[in-house]
Amino acid sequence: MNTLLTNPKLCPVINEYWDRGLGKIQFISDCGGRTLSEGIKKSIDHGACACYLHGARSDGAVAREDFDLIEQGLELIRRNGLPAGIGAHRLRT
Repeated sequence: MNTLLTNPKLCPVINEYWDRGLGKIQFISDCGGRTLSEGIKKSIDHGACACYLHGARSDGAVAREDFDLIEQGLELIRRNGLPAGIGAHRLRT
């Protein structure tokens, strides 16, 4: 295993793992957090190798027809050179 899926809350744990030289595991972040941009920025700043929009947040945005939120989140991730995706729990999303 060389990659795990997590959220920004665990960034300090992963960063400590790297800082202590315990390994090189990568992480994909769901960008969860108080706001989408905050979760994305924290994930990027702490070394995520890829990011996606958390399923509950994506589902909520689609239900509200707030497609701009999804577009802005994906664009922020891409502008920082990372693969970007959309998580979902609902088929409509």
